[in-house]
Amino acid sequence: EPSHFHCRAPQPGPAGPAQAPAGRGTHPAGNGHRHQAAAR
Repeated sequence: EPSHFHCRAPQPGPAGPAQAPAGRGTHPAGNGHRHQAAAR
């Protein structure tokens, strides 16, 4: 998932992929919104 990885780019490498599934559940809408805003 390149989009998810991009959002987690600022976070630490080891925590990025590990927190990916958890973060999505925590704020699925926020993640998508953030990516769209950055891609725009």
